[in-house]
Order: sequence, then C-alpha cells, then structure tokens
Amino acid sequence: MNKRLTSNSMPLVLSFLTFGLIGILTHEMWQDELQAWMIARDSSSIFNLLFQNLRYEGHPGLWYLGLYLITRVTHNPFFMQLYHLFIATISVYILAKFSPFTNLQKWLLSFGYFSLFEYCIISRSYVLGILLLYIFCALFPYRQKGYLLLSLVLLLLANTHVYGLIMAIALGLTLVCDYLLIQPKKPLRKWDVIISILIFITGIIISVVQMIPPADSGFALGWHRQFDLLQLSDTLNTITRSYIPIPQVWNYNFWGTSLTDRLTGPEVFKLLTYIPNTRLSDWIAGVEVCRIVVSVLIMSLAVSLFWRKPVVLFMYTCGTLGILTFTYVKYLGYIRHHGNLSIFFIACVWISHYYQESNFAVLKIPRFSLKFRNKCNKVFFLFILYASMIGGVFAFSSDVVHPFSQGKAVADFIRQQNLYNMPMIGSIDYAASTQAGYLDRKIYYPESNSFGTFIIWNNQRKLLSNRKLIKKIKKFVYTNNQDTLLILNHEPKNTKDKDFISLIPQYFDSNYIVSSLKHFDKSIWHEDNYTLYMIKHK
Repeated sequence: MNKRLTSNSMPLVLSFLTFGLIGILTHEMWQDELQAWMIARDSSSIFNLLFQNLRYEGHPGLWYLGLYLITRVTHNPFFMQLYHLFIATISVYILAKFSPFTNLQKWLLSFGYFSLFEYCIISRSYVLGILLLYIFCALFPYRQKGYLLLSLVLLLLANTHVYGLIMAIALGLTLVCDYLLIQPKKPLRKWDVIISILIFITGIIISVVQMIPPADSGFALGWHRQFDLLQLSDTLNTITRSYIPIPQVWNYNFWGTSLTDRLTGPEVFKLLTYIPNTRLSDWIAGVEVCRIVVSVLIMSLAVSLFWRKPVVLFMYTCGTLGILTFTYVKYLGYIRHHGNLSIFFIACVWISHYYQESNFAVLKIPRFSLKFRNKCNKVFFLFILYASMIGGVFAFSSDVVHPFSQGKAVADFIRQQNLYNMPMIGSIDYAASTQAGYLDRKIYYPESNSFGTFIIWNNQRKLLSNRKLIKKIKKFVYTNNQDTLLILNHEPKNTKDKDFISLIPQYFDSNYIVSSLKHFDKSIWHEDNYTLYMIKHK
C-alpha cells in the first residue's frame, strides 16, 4: 500500500515542484511578502523580532522565525521564496502520500488556486497553515495511541496566523468531541492527556499574546458588533470566494477579485442602462440577497457531506463559523485570508474518511435519498476542485506572463543607473517599501517622518495630502542639500498625480529641478506601479 502511494505521489510532487519553481522565478514580490522578510532581516535578535518588531503586525512569530534564520545567512529575498516553495512541496507530498483522496482529486487539490498560486507562489505565512493542517490529518488515525504529536502540531498551527489559531482551537475541540463520542479501545495514560492539554493551551496563549496590538496600533482598529446587511453579505461571500476562487478573468488587476464580488459604481450604472425602470437601491439589495443565498447554499452542501458524521460536522462547524465570526466582527480581509475556509473544508473532508456514517436517529436520512445525496456530494466536491484548478491555472499563467509587482523592476533600474547611494524618499510608504526590501537599505517615509525599511503600523503614521507630502519632501531635500530620488506609486494619468506635479513648482525654488526619470506600470497588483523623479540642485 505505502509503496503504491509513494510511486503514485512522486509524479505529482515533481510536477508541482517544477511549476512552483517556474512560478517563483517569474514572480515579483509585493509589499506584504517583503514586509515579513525585512522584519526578520532587520531584527537584531529573536527577542527583538518577537517582542518589538512584530508588535504591529497582528501575526504570531512562527513564519518570521524561519525567515530570521535564513537572513542570518543571506539578505537575498529569493531564498525566502525557495523556503516557501519547499514548505508548499512538502505539503503536497503529505497530501499525495497520506490522504484518502483519489489520484484525480489529489492532482486537482495540488494545482488549485490556493495550493498552486496563493499559498505557493506568493510567500506568506499561510503556507505553514496548510502544511500543519495536512500533518494533523495524516496523524489523526493514530490519535488513540496518544495526543502528544497532535498537540505539538496544534501548538505550531496556532502560531502561524490568526486563522491558524481559530482552526487549531476547532481541531482541539474536535479531539475532545471525538474522545467523548468514540471511546478509545485502550484507556490513554493520564500524563499523555495532561501534557497534551498543557501543550495545546500554551500554543494558544503564545499566539494570543503576540497578536494583541499595542495601545498605539494604527491598523484594523475596533470591532463590528451591529447588524449590517452589506457586512453580512461580504462576510458570507467569503465562502463563495474561497470555495470557487475564480478571479475576474476580464480584469488585468485580477488579484484579490472574485466573480461574486460586489460591482463597482461605474459597473452598476453601466449595467442599469440595460435594465430600464429599475430602482438602484432595490437592485443592489436584490444582488446582496442573491450573494447571501449562494453562500448559504454552498455552505449547506458542504455540511451535507458530514451530516451523518457528527464529529466531523462539529469540526467543520466550529472552524468555519469561527473564521466567519472573526471576519464579520474584526477584519473582512482579502482572498488570501478567505482561502483558509476552503483549506479547512478540505481537512474536514480528509478526516471524514476515517469515520463510519452515524446511526443516530436525529441524523438519519431516508434510504431512498441516500444514493441521491451521495451522488450530489461527489458532484459538489469535484465542482469545487475543478473551479479551484481553473482559478489556479489562470492566476499562475497570468503571473508568469505579466509582472505581479513593479517593485523589483524599480530596484533593478536604481542599481543599473547607479542611484543606489542617493537619498531616497518613498510614498506611499507601504508601496515604496518594496524597494527597501529589494535594495536592502533604508528609505525616508514621509507618512511616518522617518527612515526605515519595513512599515511600522502605529498611529503616528499618517496618510498625507499632496500639499503636505510636498512640504515634507521639500523639508527633507533642503535639510540634506543633496540630489534626491523620489519614488511615488501614483500614476501620471491619475488626476491626483497631476495635481501633485502642478504643485511642485510652487514649493521648490528656482535652484531645484524636479524631473521624471521613468514610469513603471501594468503590474497585476494595482498599487505596485511607480514613477521615479529626480530632485536636483542646480
């Protein structure tokens, strides 16, 4: 059995590794990828990393600890991508060798949107969540021998990201539910249970302590406690976005989009020209209701897979509702966050193979409908996998052909033109920080009025109007009295940027010349287009 699995797994693993390597070689990293890299690179110690530089990130330190070790050897961020690809490939290997899925399902899962693109090509901590979830699923059949290994996995999972914490809690509660409903054949040793519980609780505490924002945090503040139809619609729509992750293929800036996203204002009014005698408010309300209905339908179909397996139903309900609750009350997030819903769903399907269907009367379904239900479940599961693969192939191929970010191109241009040693101003800071990551140097950020590499998301950081931005640029240039390189992520065609250009002569005297060097555009991530300016003293 194991030999057959191993032989069948190698073509899949090697294929995934090959495509993954092509992907990272052609992928230009964006702000958040390099933010984590710079935090690890510029930390003087592990204590400095975990208890000072990570305070404003809202993430636990597991991913950053790995990067910290790499940055002790090299400052080339490409090695972060290799590290990320290694983790993603190990995840696929575990899926291919130990999961109960068919070969077709394994290939579809491995080359789905999240596995191939979002959590393989884009280097973020979410890849650790997949790896640890798969390890948990592979170890789950041996739970009756002891919980120590499972508790260690949950400790690590809780320290990947906030969604990993929610999933770890759901999995921990599932082990309790499993123990109560399905008594082990041999009683477990008390010390095994006690130590496992202590390990699990320790992992939760460590994660929570690291994610508690400091008093002066300036990111994701407040809680959403009131009922809001639009907020509810957006929250439930994360189910659809996650289970059917097909981007808006007609949109060049496809990343982060979905076929089920709310239409923008211009799109709405353009559509209404073809729908006469329609009130806009009624039409929008109808769209929101439809989005909610579709999301609830998908979730109901997912629940039907576990309806006669109470432990897995409990697991799925806890994890999914936990993530949705966090999404509604705290942070709506983006597609990279929503993907954790579908990854957790896959883990539930995996674990469901270890259970027989329950004979509980409350869960019984008429015999004549069992065959139909099973057929619908298979069709639904395959539909989810094929939809994800379509999204993955589209996103992967688009990233190979087009620049994901222009940050690397800007950094290469700066090196080629021997501008590296010049004073640099970058705005908006979070976009310009990409250059600090690639160039391995500090940049002056007007928003925080300081030099730095990674962004510190505290309340001292302020977004600036064009006039205030130019005043800060002028003060910096006059104080240093040197030729200065200005990096902006405003597009020249943008009205806001035209205002910026027209304001410059009003603030700089005739002894200074401000000229445009080069514009970098057409990146997939719309915020990573840049214009370089040279501010020279005559």
